[in-house]
Amino acid sequence: MKTKSYISIFRSASIFGVIFMLCASGISSANARETVSASQSRIVVDYLISNVDLLPQEAKDAVTSALADWPYASPSDGRFSVLSLRWEEDWALATVTSVDLKSLSAPNQEPSTRSESLVPLLIVFDKNEWKAALKGDAEIKALLELIPEGELSQDAKNAIFELGDIRSQAYTNYKFPWAPGNPWIVRGVWHGSGNRALDFRPSNNVNTDVLASAPGYVTALAECSPSDHYIMNITTENTGEYLGYTHLNGASVRAEGIKLGDYIPQGKELGLMAGAFSGSDSCNISSTGMHLHILLATKPFTIDGKTFSDSYIYDGVDLYSTQAGSQTLFADVAESYWAWSYIKSLYDAGITGGCGSLPLVYCPENTVTRSQMAVFLLRGEHGSTYVPPVAGGNIFTDVSAAYWAANWIEQLASEGITGGCGTQAYCPDSPVSRAQMAIFLLRTKHGASYSPPPASGTFADVNAGYWAAAWIEQLAAEGVTSGCGSGNYCPDQGVTRAQMAVFLVKTFNLP
Repeated sequence: MKTKSYISIFRSASIFGVIFMLCASGISSANARETVSASQSRIVVDYLISNVDLLPQEAKDAVTSALADWPYASPSDGRFSVLSLRWEEDWALATVTSVDLKSLSAPNQEPSTRSESLVPLLIVFDKNEWKAALKGDAEIKALLELIPEGELSQDAKNAIFELGDIRSQAYTNYKFPWAPGNPWIVRGVWHGSGNRALDFRPSNNVNTDVLASAPGYVTALAECSPSDHYIMNITTENTGEYLGYTHLNGASVRAEGIKLGDYIPQGKELGLMAGAFSGSDSCNISSTGMHLHILLATKPFTIDGKTFSDSYIYDGVDLYSTQAGSQTLFADVAESYWAWSYIKSLYDAGITGGCGSLPLVYCPENTVTRSQMAVFLLRGEHGSTYVPPVAGGNIFTDVSAAYWAANWIEQLASEGITGGCGTQAYCPDSPVSRAQMAIFLLRTKHGASYSPPPASGTFADVNAGYWAAAWIEQLAAEGVTSGCGSGNYCPDQGVTRAQMAVFLVKTFNLP
């Protein structure tokens, strides 16, 4: 139980942890400042965010202690700055830069980010204290496991904390980040970090939405004031490469509801472009007019079949995008929903058609029943075209041959995956618990005779003597689950359809 006085305050605001992401950008002023002595030097953290008051002093102290172990070239004056902050129930994401801010003068350079400066710092409230660790620290994995999959997916965690630098372009289907039909042009020459940035604007100079060039995760976000320009880095899905988008209009980004760690489908609207700005700004931003500054992952770099290199940047050429635009598959599953990519994979694999039509819906928060589970598991195991044998109606007393899922339920029993719920019953309409699901998944994957290794007590709420402990810990060992947050597994909670999508995609390696 979290008994400190400030905890009750922050519980009402859904605040209990913080993750910091470090990105090198030019910044010249601070809204708040914290100075703490650490490692024989004084570290100064400038909080350039409007919601700095949400961060308790104990968390700030943990941040400062972690920054004392900064593994890269430290700022000459020991100064770091927080650029954005995302708060959730038990964790948060933010963006911090390690640039020597006070040495910057007039705002004459565009913000840019070097991949080697993007070092995440994770802070969580665990066992009545704040804990912090940098990317690469031994504690990172354990701290990440405190964040529920339903709030920050494992793929997002990997994009932020695991994926490394790239030396050549890995993803080959980048699209220009604007709608088809109206061409854009390059404005200027190579510039920015590593000389890898180019500026683009519409040929007709009419402001329009910027679209995500590739699917991925928001791994850095800087909120600049008073210009209200935003800087956004999106790390491309399943790669270590990212694109940086600068001069996004802050109000339009906020209207899209985009946050650090969000999954961004290709073609999703990121926001409008910001206009001209000059003067003092928290991000050292300046802009002579509306345009989009794009930091490319590497050079040469190919987008929509056009390869940009040191020798050619398509200056004066109309550039047309082949974006199809993001498309909502299920009416009740937004593209920003934490399990969207898993649900889409399940649909694309033919394992689910949703829970209703007109419009097509998935019901992600509904609990999975034992009858639905039988269908999910056998389709995951055998493929979308699998049709089980006709049921005889003589295996379970509560599943007649005419029951809609009888064929699936009896086949599940025939394969030794289930023996029912007791006394020759199956309980088809009962919810499936997370403990039961661990057994069902592993038996389906490895066979009815499979037995997992003995449990050691990995999760705080699953001791080694718990009836399903060995199955639960093996499911975690195979990377299928990281629990429900705060070091727990929540074994008696029902499995939602969103969680089921994640379980199936990871268990059966669905594309």
